[in-house]
Amino acid sequence: MKVKIKISVVVHHTESKRNIEKALKNLFPSIEFTLSGGYFIGTSTDIHSLDHFKELLKIQRIRDTAHTLLERSLSGNNLVFSLNKQAAFMGKVNFSEECPLGPVTVSIKGEDLNSLISHLSPRTAEQ
Repeated sequence: MKVKIKISVVVHHTESKRNIEKALKNLFPSIEFTLSGGYFIGTSTDIHSLDHFKELLKIQRIRDTAHTLLERSLSGNNLVFSLNKQAAFMGKVNFSEECPLGPVTVSIKGEDLNSLISHLSPRTAEQ
């Protein structure tokens, strides 16, 4: 499956760059992030760079909820969703656009993203 993954988060002057990078690495450890123009940005074309994120969904037992939220975030060949930055710092996945200092935005472009959603977050009956 060919995909283009982009993860970005704004870095406010009141925030620790090290803490934000840690939050990103907690969810996506195999993606390299660079600081540019007040944003940490990471990109990948490797579907396996989402493996740890997939495992966190399983550990937290939120795959059904994640599946529903990801389906709602799908528009054609684009999947865009937001994650809570503070939860990410604690190593947790929390889908939320309501973050006081801005969310972690994940954008995935590719064909057949419904298959990707099922891969990341299989419904209980699909496991």
